[in-house]
Amino acid sequence: MPRRWLWGGILVLLIVVLTCVLYAPATWLSHIVAEHSRARLIYPSGTLWNGSAILAMGDGRSARALPGRIVWDVRWKEALRGKLVVDFRHPSIEQAVRVRYDGRSVSLNQGQALWPAAMLEVLGAPFN
Repeated sequence: MPRRWLWGGILVLLIVVLTCVLYAPATWLSHIVAEHSRARLIYPSGTLWNGSAILAMGDGRSARALPGRIVWDVRWKEALRGKLVVDFRHPSIEQAVRVRYDGRSVSLNQGQALWPAAMLEVLGAPFN
């Protein structure tokens, strides 16, 4: 009988951890981004794996937001192969920007974007 309780407890713990990972809120990502870059994710919604937020760039004292929300989607098929592949979309970008990380390098897909000068100003050097 005690052995069943042990396996039942392990199963419940595994389900709780898996649920937390799969439904991790996008606000967790905003904290990570803020700690490691000049970028800020404002009003994040969704999950770490499929969400959106307003992207702002700042210097620690103030931040300027890009117009519109940036949307991200992690490609699970690639993640199961050990690669992180994320598609980013924004209203001013014609096609999604795909970012790939394989543990050694980061790569971006080729594409074009038509951004207003105000948006480039927010991004700062070398874009402005």
